[in-house]
Amino acid sequence: MVEKTEKRLLAKVSGPNSGYNLYDNLDVPEAFVDGVGQMQVGGAVSKVRFFKNNSVNNVDGVNIENREISFSLIIPTAALLEWIGSISSSMGPHVAAIEAASTNTLNILKRMTKDKQTDAK
Repeated sequence: MVEKTEKRLLAKVSGPNSGYNLYDNLDVPEAFVDGVGQMQVGGAVSKVRFFKNNSVNNVDGVNIENREISFSLIIPTAALLEWIGSISSSMGPHVAAIEAASTNTLNILKRMTKDKQTDAK
């Protein structure tokens, strides 16, 4: 027996000759990644390969991250370009919030580091 998943309409777009309805089936897999490891852009199709940080080794006083490709996205190049444009335009209004979150994270790290340095003395 096939279970029916619930869907929610996210967007309805119509134009003179075409349109689409975008649904969220509310049960899609998610993958956390730490960054983009590789990107291959082709005329019709592109591939974006994402990585996770698995560990950090200290080699001669230098922290070396061990990154592993954990997810690969194959997407039409036109859709990738639309996505990049969407990311770019949606970041503008949130620059102050992103800056505040980064500053907060940095301050926490500084306090943590200061506490450890004080403990070591």
